[in-house]
Amino acid sequence: MSSLFVDVTLSILYYKCYGIAYNSNTMYKKKYSRKPTKTKVKLAKIGVGKRRESRKLAKIEKPLEFDLNAEKQEVLDILENTDRNIFLTGKAGTGKSEFLKHFRCTTQKNIVVLAFTGVAAVNVQGQTIHSFFKFHPQTTLESIKKLWGDKGEIYKKIHTIVIDEISMVRSDLLDCIDKFMRMNGPTPGLPFGGVQVFAIGDLYQLPPIVMNDEKELFTSVYKSPYFFDSNVYKEAGFIKKELTKVYRQDKAQNEFVRTLDNLRMCSFTNTDIDFINTRYVQNYTKPANESVISLVTTNEMANSINMGELDKLPFKQYSYPGVVTGDYKEKDLPTSKALEIKEGAQVMLLNNDAQDRWVNGDIVKVIKTTEDSVRVLFDDGSFDDIKTVSWDAIRYVLNDETKKIEPEVTGSFTQFPLKLAWAVTIHKGQGKTFDKVHIDFGRGTFAPGQAYVALSRCRTLEGMTLTTKLQPRHVFTDPRIKEFMEG
Repeated sequence: MSSLFVDVTLSILYYKCYGIAYNSNTMYKKKYSRKPTKTKVKLAKIGVGKRRESRKLAKIEKPLEFDLNAEKQEVLDILENTDRNIFLTGKAGTGKSEFLKHFRCTTQKNIVVLAFTGVAAVNVQGQTIHSFFKFHPQTTLESIKKLWGDKGEIYKKIHTIVIDEISMVRSDLLDCIDKFMRMNGPTPGLPFGGVQVFAIGDLYQLPPIVMNDEKELFTSVYKSPYFFDSNVYKEAGFIKKELTKVYRQDKAQNEFVRTLDNLRMCSFTNTDIDFINTRYVQNYTKPANESVISLVTTNEMANSINMGELDKLPFKQYSYPGVVTGDYKEKDLPTSKALEIKEGAQVMLLNNDAQDRWVNGDIVKVIKTTEDSVRVLFDDGSFDDIKTVSWDAIRYVLNDETKKIEPEVTGSFTQFPLKLAWAVTIHKGQGKTFDKVHIDFGRGTFAPGQAYVALSRCRTLEGMTLTTKLQPRHVFTDPRIKEFMEG
């Protein structure tokens, strides 16, 4: 339990990602050959005058595929044609992340995309809430001040604030965002300064973090730590919309999808538990010729598995040095600066291929290593040579001439888009989809929704195995969430 909470807390304290805002007037096709750019950003301002010739703007990832059905079109119409605030939810695999990519790449509005933790911010090419609003861990409503002059100008140009993984945003933090924008936004005094807020997330997944010494705040001041119990939520008149079509699991998995939904809502029966436990394998041994990733509850378990498996391989170990240029903090690197790899290593690909040969999160095996290349084998027997890619560090600048918020590249990190992946934590597997998953609940789950997140990572029931049987005690949620979602 302690490792996961330490990991999440550190990501809050050290602000693992720095910012994003993006505006594009360009429509696009469903498929793209352009490689995505992972970003972190800071804010600045361009003065009036000649634009620097060396200036480079970052490119934002487009969705590989997007199904614009009626329920998504309704949400897009509200976002684009009104200033109404929206909370968009949906079970795992309903395309919330792809919807966000589509919106940010087609909107005519100036938007910023924010998330609570560095991990979540990196996943959406965004900025942490704390870094964007210049909050500290000790920030309270009383400590928020008005910004004067150029420091506050960029906040007056925002049309929409997007908050991803809203389930992790506490009620007191949402009120802090509200007060900051009331003081510094385009329309002082209105909720969020008159700026539209688009909150995305599934409350049945990751919960907000509350330390022991903070619990009194959520009994004496707030009804709960959840964002919907903030003072501003009701005043701002949020519309609740839910995506219902599941894309992760296909129609042949109807029983699996139904069971996952019952587990998500904590309305499961013994039949549901028995159905999942058909995937229990006693004395499980990972197949030698299959790319199976283990989902575990703690970082300690994941690191132990990865390093233990790497040490077992009887091949030469290569260390590939990454190249950092400009302003790119080492703590924000998407993979190791010195990447240690051997032939036979199981790794995760960290980018979407320009030619659609793989996507971010695919699990492959290294079959050849040289001083300057890595060849990997896919599950279908095909192979390819992986090339280095670059992730850009950017800062967001306000262009005085156009009044647009633009992402300017300030540094880059070049490395093979790989990391060891015999195991990852359930927390870090959030948002990813795998073909073959082995789940080890260890000594049990300790956070609401943790079991559901793990079980819903896999495309099919047949692609999943369990070290230990799922127990009813592993599956739980907060009754306050059910009351809000069903209200």
